[in-house]
Amino acid sequence: MPKGIFALVARSRAGKDTVCDIIRDYVSPDTVKVVQFSQPINICLEILGIPLSRANQQVFSTTIRESFGQDVLASVVRATVCRSTADWILINGVRRLTDAAMLQVLSRDIVLVHVDAPPTLRYKWAIAASEREGDVAKGWQEFIDEDKQECEQEIDAVARDCFLRISNTGSLEDLRARVRRMLDLVVQQ
Repeated sequence: MPKGIFALVARSRAGKDTVCDIIRDYVSPDTVKVVQFSQPINICLEILGIPLSRANQQVFSTTIRESFGQDVLASVVRATVCRSTADWILINGVRRLTDAAMLQVLSRDIVLVHVDAPPTLRYKWAIAASEREGDVAKGWQEFIDEDKQECEQEIDAVARDCFLRISNTGSLEDLRARVRRMLDLVVQQ
């Protein structure tokens, strides 16, 4: 049984990956398994030769859920978590109420964590990271419109049920301090 399972809920570019990196460094990289809801989507897009962009991820996610059930990606995440022997499991990218419900069934010990950052910072980080096709050329309105897509609509509802909240509005050191406090709090319980 893992020492801890954290499920991160956040809008795009709020800092989920950075929080995962901080946790991994804090507890020991070799003992952590990161499971991303977007990973099966990204693998499929790559195999199909479709560019990895946020728009393509959103369309693919919506299509696969409409065709195979709203919990199809949650089932992949659940299977991955169940097979893991890691001491710490980080589930990155919880966006839907069905995702959160599946995680609670998986284990009552899962800690839902909301990572929040204002849209202006998220936009700035998206442009700087340019990890997905089209990020650099993306305008402000396009970025905001992506936040309104179907696969983003339940994030606020899921965030309301989170046990912990991390505000990512300061420096990287501020974020590290917040994540360490969170870990200390959870480990003490």
